[in-house]
Amino acid sequence: MLVMIVRVLAAVLVAAVLAFIPVALQPDISFGTTQIKIIFFGFLWMMALALGWRYRALRLLSIVIAIAIIANLSLTVVSSQLYHGEFTISAADSILNTTPAESVEMLTQNIGYLVAALAGVIVMLGGIATIAHLMPLRGLAGLAVLMLLLQSAQYVIYRDKYRDAHFPAESEILRRTPLYNVAEFVNVLHDQDRVQPVKANIDYRFHFSKTPIETFVIVIGESARRRQWSLYGYPRETTPWADAQRKALLIFDNAFAGAPVTIHAVPLGVSRRQNGHGVAPSFDTIVQAAEQAGFKTFWFSRQDKFGPHDNAITRIALGASQHQWSSAGHDESLLPLLGKALQQPGKKLIVLHLTGSHVNACQRYPANAAWFGNDKPSSLDCYDNSIRYTDQLLGEVAAQLSTHPASLLYFSDHGQEWETQPRDRFFHGLANPSQEAYEVPMVMWFSPRVPKPWRRSGHVERLWPGYWNYYLMRDWMGIPDPADPCLSPFRRCHAPTPTEFPVLDGSLKPLEFTHLPKSLRAAKQPS
Repeated sequence: MLVMIVRVLAAVLVAAVLAFIPVALQPDISFGTTQIKIIFFGFLWMMALALGWRYRALRLLSIVIAIAIIANLSLTVVSSQLYHGEFTISAADSILNTTPAESVEMLTQNIGYLVAALAGVIVMLGGIATIAHLMPLRGLAGLAVLMLLLQSAQYVIYRDKYRDAHFPAESEILRRTPLYNVAEFVNVLHDQDRVQPVKANIDYRFHFSKTPIETFVIVIGESARRRQWSLYGYPRETTPWADAQRKALLIFDNAFAGAPVTIHAVPLGVSRRQNGHGVAPSFDTIVQAAEQAGFKTFWFSRQDKFGPHDNAITRIALGASQHQWSSAGHDESLLPLLGKALQQPGKKLIVLHLTGSHVNACQRYPANAAWFGNDKPSSLDCYDNSIRYTDQLLGEVAAQLSTHPASLLYFSDHGQEWETQPRDRFFHGLANPSQEAYEVPMVMWFSPRVPKPWRRSGHVERLWPGYWNYYLMRDWMGIPDPADPCLSPFRRCHAPTPTEFPVLDGSLKPLEFTHLPKSLRAAKQPS
């Protein structure tokens, strides 16, 4: 009898330790109700997995769930160590939209985390096997039944409680289990199902403005930090084309994105804000406005398409009359597509969506574009090379436009955080971001074929949120927005003086941009 009691206590102890790990690895252990439920249900889950281990037909299921739990923990650890916060819906969205090639890049850059995850799987399976060996079958079965009953009852309660909530009850249940990060994937898939096709019935009632410009090209960069552009004072010569064009450019000195991740920042940068305020995009995009105004519209992307239901950017791109995704080579592979589009007559809007400086920056430019670092570039060298390669591309786009009455607008989707300790790296500011995660370069250029009175140059010195781009671009194209025309800096009435500049973090939580620390390095300095 004593031996049986000792065996049961030992099994309970092992299950309790395994159940506690998912909470212990969270970046902020507050031991609130949610954490207590994670531990409680985790304990019951360990008993249920041990029951499955006892039966050969169910052992594979136990192994798969155990691997899923370790994968969940890996997301927590990586988010905490690399992004200094919790795993977010934006991170889940990015993972779902990541190509195999990008996944391999990320794994090779962080091989240590993969090794740790494999070790975690071994420990988890060893613990489950130990519980199965020590705990009586009747006890395992009873606790497994209790787990099923409680989770079922919780689903019934949450289904009614969250009936009118934005996210489904399933995600709220998962948040209180060892698979709490899976809730964010459920929320992403739920959002994708809710999103309707990009084209909506909008009565634009255009007020056309005269402009001699026939072709408007928008180049959307990727992960480019404004502070890494020599145009803005960076000591390395990373933007020689822009530097040479300085007097001919309209330079936005203080532009910033509405979100620190592509999947949210791009829609915010090319669409009208919902209800004219906040930081939520709408289906009223610059592509759709141009289409309705009679422009020929093009969207050429070096980002991956993923499928028409996988992300909002793809749905926006599909609204263009011609669209194409290029997966070969580097960003320069878009230049032939641009050349063909330029041959078509009439008013045109052409969008080029780059891979720019996306992680891994060392892979974002050809070997002959390695200006910094020579044969052994550091993370900083690779990043600066990717910025200079983007500048070279902008020069080549401008060269194609120089024989047309055309204009070019470039802005990056979002910025990047940069830290030098414990290692030199650039990364998205998903959680606890600084201003560097949002700060972006933004410039406008006009072809020599555009009459001088219509060219713009100089500086826009004020803070410029990316969610004002829609109003700027419409006025630029001669189809000003009648509801908010003064949000365009081209207008004499442009003198908006908002006291707040909201942005979103990786969890879609609103933040005030001006209240964020200047950089993570500044935030870490003792006060």
